[in-house]
Amino acid sequence: MSLASKMNGWFALITLAFLVPSWLGYRLSAGSDVGMMLLLVALFGVPHGAIDHVIYNHTKAQPDRGWQLLRRFFVPYLGLLLAVAAGWLLWADGMFWIFLLTAAFHFGQSQLHTISLAERQPLKWLLYVVWGSLLLSHLWLTHWQSQVPVLSPVFSWNFSQDAALFKLVATVRIASAVLVPLLLCELLVLGLLLLTIQHCSLYTAFALYFGLWHSLRVIITEYHFLRASAGPAYSWQRFVQSFLPFSLLSFVGLALFFAAQQLFAFSISPFLLFLMFISALTAPHAIIMNGMYAWLPGQAASSKGPAPAAATPS
Repeated sequence: MSLASKMNGWFALITLAFLVPSWLGYRLSAGSDVGMMLLLVALFGVPHGAIDHVIYNHTKAQPDRGWQLLRRFFVPYLGLLLAVAAGWLLWADGMFWIFLLTAAFHFGQSQLHTISLAERQPLKWLLYVVWGSLLLSHLWLTHWQSQVPVLSPVFSWNFSQDAALFKLVATVRIASAVLVPLLLCELLVLGLLLLTIQHCSLYTAFALYFGLWHSLRVIITEYHFLRASAGPAYSWQRFVQSFLPFSLLSFVGLALFFAAQQLFAFSISPFLLFLMFISALTAPHAIIMNGMYAWLPGQAASSKGPAPAAATPS
């Protein structure tokens, strides 16, 4: 059984443990579901992107070190992060849709990268966007009423049921329904996730998908990628040491973000600050992950360029 199949099996059992009681009317309390979401985001969500610098180096034939790594990785990475944050301040409506498209591709890629198509083939990228769009649009529409009070102060949309927004999302859902049957081995997984969104609270559904199906899945994939590149001596302890510094830095950055908002009474809502933070991190992270997926075992043969370097991660 492949690693992807094993992860699908274990994650499905955990998801069913929450879905079945919710289906029967026994949901987590309002505080408990938020707590679970924050815990899984802290344990897996932030760390899965805090090792991007190591992943980047292992997709190169000659790893960068010192000032070279600073110039080639950290400067462009932080530059894109700041550019995305500035974009939110200048054009929040448009950046929201760019963020959703980026997230849809990234979510789809983390789940479907093992299907037997070359990683850079347009059809595979289309499947990524379709899979992620279906999941996000279902989450959006199922819990729409609970999101309106949070979204309406931030965006200038018409939040009526007849808004063009709903028509656009509905179009995405129809297109997704047509293409999803192409993903035969993932159809049951997608159905389980849609049922979870339908019957669990917004925070529980988000915690289960983002915490387990996406973040933990990516963490496990990252570890196996680095172990294949660095050799069998590469351990989980070393892996954790790699992502711990930037995970802590992300927590500090988010805390300072919200502290500044409270201290200086910025006219920016906490929700918009949170979207800016997540969107800014997602953009460069998705680019680095795309490079990693192109070099996973079974993908390198169908991609161009050198194989990952067998170097010790920083």
